[in-house]
Amino acid sequence: PTSQDVTASWRAASSVVVGRKLATASADGLCRIWETQGVGQWLLVERLGGHRGKVLAVAFSPDALWLATTGQDGDVKLWRTDGWSCARTLQGHLGGV
Repeated sequence: PTSQDVTASWRAASSVVVGRKLATASADGLCRIWETQGVGQWLLVERLGGHRGKVLAVAFSPDALWLATTGQDGDVKLWRTDGWSCARTLQGHLGGV
Protein backbone atom coordinates (compact mmCIF):
# COMPACT_ATOMS: atom_id res chain seq x y z
CA PRO A 1 0.00 0.00 0.00
CA THR A 2 0.99 3.60 -0.49
CA SER A 3 1.10 6.10 2.36
CA GLN A 4 -2.15 7.54 0.96
CA ASP A 5 -3.84 4.14 1.35
CA VAL A 6 -2.87 3.97 5.00
CA THR A 7 -3.63 7.59 5.89
CA ALA A 8 -6.79 8.06 3.79
CA SER A 9 -9.62 9.52 5.82
CA TRP A 10 -11.81 6.48 6.52
CA ARG A 11 -15.52 7.18 6.70
CA ALA A 12 -16.81 3.65 7.33
CA ALA A 13 -15.67 0.04 7.46
CA SER A 14 -17.23 -3.40 7.03
CA SER A 15 -15.67 -6.75 7.78
CA VAL A 16 -16.48 -10.30 6.80
CA VAL A 17 -15.28 -13.35 8.69
CA VAL A 18 -15.34 -15.60 5.61
CA GLY A 19 -12.11 -14.77 3.79
CA ARG A 20 -10.92 -12.46 6.59
CA LYS A 21 -11.52 -9.28 4.60
CA LEU A 22 -12.11 -5.67 5.56
CA ALA A 23 -13.57 -2.98 3.29
CA THR A 24 -13.01 0.69 4.08
CA ALA A 25 -14.82 3.71 2.65
CA SER A 26 -12.63 6.76 2.16
CA ALA A 27 -13.02 10.47 1.55
CA ASP A 28 -10.73 10.18 -1.49
CA GLY A 29 -13.43 8.34 -3.47
CA LEU A 30 -11.97 4.85 -3.10
CA CYS A 31 -13.09 1.73 -1.31
CA ARG A 32 -10.10 -0.31 -0.19
CA ILE A 33 -10.15 -4.06 0.39
CA TRP A 34 -7.80 -5.42 3.03
CA GLU A 35 -7.03 -9.02 3.97
CA THR A 36 -5.74 -10.06 7.35
CA GLN A 37 -2.22 -11.41 7.53
CA GLY A 38 -2.34 -12.08 11.25
CA VAL A 39 -3.22 -10.21 14.40
CA GLY A 40 -3.09 -6.50 13.64
CA GLN A 41 -1.56 -6.99 10.19
CA TRP A 42 -3.51 -6.14 7.04
CA LEU A 43 -2.56 -6.37 3.36
CA LEU A 44 -4.16 -4.07 0.79
CA VAL A 45 -5.50 -6.35 -1.95
CA GLU A 46 -7.73 -4.05 -4.04
CA ARG A 47 -8.78 -0.44 -4.65
CA LEU A 48 -12.32 0.05 -5.95
CA GLY A 49 -13.05 3.35 -7.68
CA GLY A 50 -15.92 4.77 -9.65
CA HIS A 51 -17.66 7.03 -7.16
CA ARG A 52 -17.52 10.76 -7.83
CA GLY A 53 -16.70 12.20 -4.42
CA LYS A 54 -16.47 10.54 -1.05
CA VAL A 55 -17.41 6.91 -0.43
CA LEU A 56 -19.80 7.10 2.51
CA ALA A 57 -20.52 3.49 3.47
CA VAL A 58 -19.58 -0.11 2.69
CA ALA A 59 -21.31 -3.40 3.56
CA PHE A 60 -20.68 -7.05 2.75
CA SER A 61 -23.62 -9.37 2.04
CA PRO A 62 -24.11 -12.10 4.67
CA ASP A 63 -22.73 -14.73 2.27
CA ALA A 64 -19.71 -12.50 1.45
CA LEU A 65 -20.36 -12.77 -2.31
CA TRP A 66 -21.22 -9.07 -2.71
CA LEU A 67 -20.03 -5.71 -1.45
CA ALA A 68 -22.17 -2.57 -1.62
CA THR A 69 -20.61 0.89 -1.60
CA THR A 70 -22.49 4.18 -1.37
CA GLY A 71 -21.22 7.58 -2.27
CA GLN A 72 -21.61 11.29 -1.99
CA ASP A 73 -22.49 11.17 -5.70
CA GLY A 74 -25.82 9.46 -4.92
CA ASP A 75 -24.77 6.12 -6.43
CA VAL A 76 -24.87 2.65 -4.91
CA LYS A 77 -22.41 0.20 -6.47
CA LEU A 78 -22.66 -3.57 -6.14
CA TRP A 79 -19.34 -5.39 -6.43
CA ARG A 80 -18.73 -9.12 -6.91
CA THR A 81 -16.15 -10.22 -4.36
CA ASP A 82 -14.79 -13.02 -6.56
CA GLY A 83 -12.90 -10.57 -8.77
CA TRP A 84 -13.95 -7.13 -7.53
CA SER A 85 -15.86 -6.17 -10.66
CA CYS A 86 -18.72 -3.70 -10.42
CA ALA A 87 -21.82 -5.68 -11.39
CA ARG A 88 -24.31 -2.84 -11.09
CA THR A 89 -24.58 0.85 -10.34
CA LEU A 90 -27.86 2.17 -8.94
CA GLN A 91 -28.24 5.83 -9.82
CA GLY A 92 -30.82 8.51 -9.32
CA HIS A 93 -30.67 9.04 -5.58
CA LEU A 94 -30.76 12.67 -4.56
CA GLY A 95 -27.67 13.53 -2.57
CA GLY A 96 -25.38 11.14 -0.77
CA VAL A 97 -26.55 7.67 0.15
